[in-house]
Amino acid sequence: MPEKLAYSLREAAELLGVSKSTLHRAIRAGVVPHVRIGRRIVIPAKALEDWLSACATETWRSFDDPKAKDGPIAGRFLHQAEA
Repeated sequence: MPEKLAYSLREAAELLGVSKSTLHRAIRAGVVPHVRIGRRIVIPAKALEDWLSACATETWRSFDDPKAKDGPIAGRFLHQAEA
């Protein structure tokens, strides 16, 4: 069987070791890469891996931290989402 191309919200949250609601908040904030298929949210496996690698190499501040817009990763993702 081929590797998964994308994960459900539940699967991605489990892989990351966070709750489903935490991951959903990050997605709504525009921090985590995702694709909507109708009402369903899927997280492409490669995008999740690349995003996690990028986060690991830079200082991370919580996406829901009011000061996060000043952080190198959170700020960049939030500014992209706002644009």
